Amino acid sequence: MIAVPEPVVQIQKVEVLVIPTEVTTQMEMLRQHLNDARLQRDQLSQRVAELGMQARSQFINQDLDARGQRIRQQWRQVTKELHQCGLRVLAQWPTHLDIEAFTQEEWTSLLQTQEITRLIMEACLRAGKETGQVIEARQMG
Repeated sequence: MIAVPEPVVQIQKVEVLVIPTEVTTQMEMLRQHLNDARLQRDQLSQRVAELGMQARSQFINQDLDARGQRIRQQWRQVTKELHQCGLRVLAQWPTHLDIEAFTQEEWTSLLQTQEITRLIMEACLRAGKETGQVIEARQMG
């Protein structure tokens, strides 16, 4: 029999480009564009959140200003009416001789006037104390 030499197997590493270089370059460029777009999206999302907070804050401030203006206008109107009524009451205040003609109804009316006047005075004093506390807090802050 003839001796057949055993074949020698050599393993060689051969790099074969499956994806062409142009395609790889283009893919890298697209990845970079994608990363840039994501960064821009995140920055824009943050800016939208900031603008939303600013808009809410401005809306709240405008609402508070409008509410404050409405409260001040109502207060001026009611105190003007109270002042006018008070002057009318004082102008019509009964003299000592007039008081002698009072019946139970007029005495009841006088007691009601004293009570409402007392309540108004207490409210004024309370408001003065509360206002003093608010002013002190503002000065401290």
